Amino acid sequence: MKRVRVIVYGLFPTIFATCFSLKSYNAGVCQPNTVHEQMDEYPSNMRRNQDFLAELVAELYRFGNSVKLEIVNVDSAKGFWYTIKYRLDGSLAVIVEDMVFRGQSLSPIKISEYVQSLLEVD
Repeated sequence: MKRVRVIVYGLFPTIFATCFSLKSYNAGVCQPNTVHEQMDEYPSNMRRNQDFLAELVAELYRFGNSVKLEIVNVDSAKGFWYTIKYRLDGSLAVIVEDMVFRGQSLSPIKISEYVQSLLEVD
C-alpha cells in the first residue's frame, strides 16, 4: 500500500502540537472549548492556519493510513530547512510529495484531489 506524505508548513500555536497526543486529549487539554479559549490568545494568522489545518485534516481523513501527515513549524530546524529547500517565505504552505501548494493553490479540496490522484496511480 502506497503512503502519501503531506507536510503542512506554517506558524502554528503550541497548543496544537499537544493535541496530537491521545493522552493530552483524554486529560481535557484539547477539548474543543479549551482549544478555542486558548486560540484567542494567538494572533489572527495563527488562528487562520489552525482553521486551515482542521479543514485539511477533515478532507484527508477519508484516506486513512494512506496519508502520513506531518506538521512543521516555520520556527523549527526542519522548518528552516524547508524554507531553503522549497523557497518558502514563512507563510502557510502544504507540500505533497515535493509538490508545493501555497497562495491561490492552497485549498484543502485541491490538495485532497491531488493526494487522490497520487493514490490512484498505484
